[in-house]
Amino acid sequence: MRKFFLTWLFACLATGLAFSQTRIISGVVTDNESIPLEAVTVVIVGSQKTVTTDAQGSFKIEASTGQSIRFIYMGADPLTIPITAESTNLSVKLNIAINKLNEIVVTGYQRERKKDITGAVNVVDVAKIKDIPSGNAVKSLQGRVPGVLITTDGSPTGQATVRIRGIGTLGNNDPLYVIDGVPTKNGLEQLNQNDIESIQVLKDASSATIYGSRAANGVIIITTKKAKKGYSKIDFNASTSIQNYATKLKTLNADERGRAYWQAAVNDKANPNNNQIYQYDWNNNVNNPILNQVILPEFIDAAKTMKAADTYWFDEIAQNSIIQSYDAALSNGGEKGNSLFSLGYYDNKGIVKESRSRKYTTRFNSDYNYLDNKLKIGENFSASYIKNAQIPTSDILFASLVQQPIVPVNTINGGWGGPAAGMTDRQNPVRLIEDNKQNTYNFYRVLG
Repeated sequence: MRKFFLTWLFACLATGLAFSQTRIISGVVTDNESIPLEAVTVVIVGSQKTVTTDAQGSFKIEASTGQSIRFIYMGADPLTIPITAESTNLSVKLNIAINKLNEIVVTGYQRERKKDITGAVNVVDVAKIKDIPSGNAVKSLQGRVPGVLITTDGSPTGQATVRIRGIGTLGNNDPLYVIDGVPTKNGLEQLNQNDIESIQVLKDASSATIYGSRAANGVIIITTKKAKKGYSKIDFNASTSIQNYATKLKTLNADERGRAYWQAAVNDKANPNNNQIYQYDWNNNVNNPILNQVILPEFIDAAKTMKAADTYWFDEIAQNSIIQSYDAALSNGGEKGNSLFSLGYYDNKGIVKESRSRKYTTRFNSDYNYLDNKLKIGENFSASYIKNAQIPTSDILFASLVQQPIVPVNTINGGWGGPAAGMTDRQNPVRLIEDNKQNTYNFYRVLG
């Protein structure tokens, strides 16, 4: 038995030494065609050790058995390789995504291949956001563009805040939007998302050399769709979706809130029955308190108009959100030119009752060549109308969280329930909805 134990202990020590032994790992990194790659970042996963490859694609880095090496190169898929006891001289081949480097990028003055651009540019894969029914293309970009922070409040009428180059000192930190060559500081909520052909984000200071000081916070370039040569077609898209809470905040009911008040009072060695709402059947011993029952009053106000309730306010203000989107496009492309006409309708009934955003859009793009392609005449024309309900959704959700459940939605006379004596002064969230549902915001825009 002793011999077996010593053998086992020696094996464990030998294994631990093998895994903890640090040694130099070297190798060469090449592309798909076995051409050495320079400036590949080589990282030991989970550590601060980082080196880059030289002109011959060679690298040397310290690592231990059991760790992993990660290779990162622009335009290539990242590769992670585990280090084994046999890992000494590695031969690494990275898969270069040629299509990404050959993407055409609109920079303002011209179109260039992405691999020929020295500035910081991100090209958005529009195909991945076309089925997201957000009503605002910027909202669909959340988490899809590295280095770009996009925040929204979740409301169907809420705007998206975009920060590309952080917070500036001149007040307005919004990026510049360029839609078919026309600069604007308005966002993309006026556009039909299905009319967008491409989106590029210019993030570095070089964009200011093209668009001036307006581009100090970055530039988002949008190119809308045009008809393709040799094709005439009609496109129609329709979608309907339903949204609701994944989870609702579980607030205390009337009995649970009464118990919480009782517990707070006895913790302070106070008489919990010294309040105007709840009464308690308990043993009156603050040193060993025992609660038998929470006694709710029949009415919570002196005028006896508000009966004690057990209101779950989130149910009172919520509804199933129905989102509908319809758009149609007619395009015609020929030898001499092309034209495209589209119509769009978007309707988002929010999760909060009476919150709603409706958008109507139309677009006409055309290009025609004359005099043996020496003269081009065309237009990019769009019009949009947006009608939003002005519901204070943030205030409604906050009131639903803090309003006491013992307060009824309505009085026995049909009026609005509200805080009684001894309660904090909080709004009735259902009343906030009803008092504001007639308020609307109407926006018209013609661009071209």
